[in-house]
Amino acid sequence: MTRKHPPRGPDSGDAMPHAELLRLHEALHLSNLKYKNLFELAPVGYLFLSPSGQVQDANVAAASLFGQPRALLTRAHVPVFIRVHRDPRAHRAP
Repeated sequence: MTRKHPPRGPDSGDAMPHAELLRLHEALHLSNLKYKNLFELAPVGYLFLSPSGQVQDANVAAASLFGQPRALLTRAHVPVFIRVHRDPRAHRAP
C-alpha cells in the first residue's frame, strides 16, 4: 500500500518564512567566506583537482610553491608539475 504525502509548496502552509531564508543565506555566506579565507591564507599549498587531475583551484601558497601564477595553475594538469605516483610528498585525499 502506497502512502501519499500532502503537497508541499507555498500554498501548503509549511513554506519557510522569507526572514528565515534570508538568515540561512547569510549564515551560509559567512561560513563560505570563513573557509575560503582558511584555504587562501593557509601556509601550505592546496590544490583542488578534478577526477582527471586538472587543477580547479589553487591557493596562494601553491602558486608560490610551483612558481606559477594561480591562473596558469588552474588550467594545468598535476602531472605537468609533479609525478604524483612517484613523489611520496604528494598526498591524494580520499
